[in-house]
Amino acid sequence: MELWKVSQKVSELSDLIPYYFFSLVSSCLSLSTVLVVFSLDTWGVIGIIVISFYVVIPYLLFAVPVQVLFNILKNSV
Repeated sequence: MELWKVSQKVSELSDLIPYYFFSLVSSCLSLSTVLVVFSLDTWGVIGIIVISFYVVIPYLLFAVPVQVLFNILKNSV
């Protein structure tokens, strides 16, 4: 594969990074909000923030690479 093709793919992917970040943040906040609302304890806003930090690591490890893979597959078809 030529170097210009690789750089073109990287530049296309870098245009989508803000969308991946927005998706990551909104997914973490929505999951933590649901967990706090349905828990029996009174966590409040602190619980949403704390749970979001715990949820962001698995999402970064698993969800973002899957999103990138699906986007690459979608563009190659």
